[in-house]
Amino acid sequence: MARRLSRMSVLLKRLSMVFVSLSFLYFLPARADVEVLWPSGAPEWGLLLNPGAMRSSEEYRSLAQRILEESPVPLAVGITSFKGKWPEPFQMTAQLKAFKASVAERAGHALADERFLVAGHSMAGIMVQELPGHEKLGGVILMGAYPSKDMLRLGLGLRKAAIPTLILAGEWDGLTRITRVLDTVLECEGLPSDHPDFKRCVRQRVVVLPGVNHSDFANGVLQDGDMEAELDAASAHTLIARAVAGYWADVLVAPRATLTMDAERDVQWRNLLDETRQWALAWKDMDKKDVDACREAQTKLLPSDGEFIWDVDVKTVESVPAFAMARPTVEKISDRHFRVTAVQTQDRPVNPLDLSLQSRAFSRLSCKLKSEESLLAAAGRSSRSPVKPDTCGSLNAQMYLDVQNRVTPELRLRLERRGVGLNFGDDEVFNSGPQWIASKPKRQIDVPSRQAVVSVPRLITPPSAPLHLDGMHYCQFVPPTQLAEWVFFDGFKILAPAR
Repeated sequence: MARRLSRMSVLLKRLSMVFVSLSFLYFLPARADVEVLWPSGAPEWGLLLNPGAMRSSEEYRSLAQRILEESPVPLAVGITSFKGKWPEPFQMTAQLKAFKASVAERAGHALADERFLVAGHSMAGIMVQELPGHEKLGGVILMGAYPSKDMLRLGLGLRKAAIPTLILAGEWDGLTRITRVLDTVLECEGLPSDHPDFKRCVRQRVVVLPGVNHSDFANGVLQDGDMEAELDAASAHTLIARAVAGYWADVLVAPRATLTMDAERDVQWRNLLDETRQWALAWKDMDKKDVDACREAQTKLLPSDGEFIWDVDVKTVESVPAFAMARPTVEKISDRHFRVTAVQTQDRPVNPLDLSLQSRAFSRLSCKLKSEESLLAAAGRSSRSPVKPDTCGSLNAQMYLDVQNRVTPELRLRLERRGVGLNFGDDEVFNSGPQWIASKPKRQIDVPSRQAVVSVPRLITPPSAPLHLDGMHYCQFVPPTQLAEWVFFDGFKILAPAR
């Protein structure tokens, strides 16, 4: 598996280089095309706004105008136009130079490179991050995008460039997962001053904009795959523009007393930052929940009479063959003390470009546990009751309940108000290991009732089974991170309008 992924990585790098070469040949001769909106006086700053893939510059004129009007500094806002409506860094570089020249002519003198920011919506937000290796910038604004890896290997990449960065996320963005955006908050939590990312993090701000969707960063006309917004386009543009203004006042200009930000808008900006951090903290512990999920499931299968002491360990394996060969065990430490070792493996989604359409969460969590019946037998006791038909589902339901208890009440109410409820039904029962390993949790959605029911695969072997397969309790779970993705994103995406 590792070799196959390595070969895939090499192939993707080669394809990226081919793409870059073709892009260079195709786009380099293109004329730099920038429309500029000017302030009433001489511009002192410049913001170049890059449309997303298959979006025209006209769709961003209203937002650009609101950003200009809300700006606390004399700001020129340029809107680029890409050949083929596909954002790529070579055109961006030419357009940025043309924009700087236009601003210099209007202002009567050249502005410093640090007085220019580049914004990108959606795919343009990904491509904008290739620019720091080519041009000096005063900052970057990502709209419906998030800091990505240096995908095309063109330059330093945003993650290595310690420049001010504003990341704007729409609460109802159906194309950029909000959890990916929240990850960028957590990456900067508590970094020491000697950390390589400290300087970047000090000047980074992440804001989730309530009521805004992916299309609101353009003209608000709903595009395929997006979720319904809760604001009209004008209100959404005002909220976006004020967030940009708050960032300018908070990070880019000092002292703040020289700016025209009024107290009400400053409070709005601070509240957006605080609420975004609360969402991020709710997402924070989910990785650890994935690691501990099989341990917690095995713990819930332990005899509850209190007569014995049970220690629970988990062995994690990375491949299906290794998982198929591994066995959960029970070790007797003393007459009343036992150690149980469960086995787990996790399927990661393959997403080489690290784009946001696919969940960060594991797609499946496989646990090999020891059944309560086998644990009692190991202790010299007999089972008191038969195994319930929904055992794996009830364990997964407990994981989901724990996830819900870790998020904020606002997030739970948000799911109840607008999302699809998630429930766990009877297990899908298998009688052979290969069938169970090949299976995955199944989900059925009833759109009218806004309910989803998940059935998880289960396989239980009796204590008398041969070949060291005795007393096994196998469950394919929906991982806690994916359950959390449901609360943040997937529970709403199910109801996204078809177009």
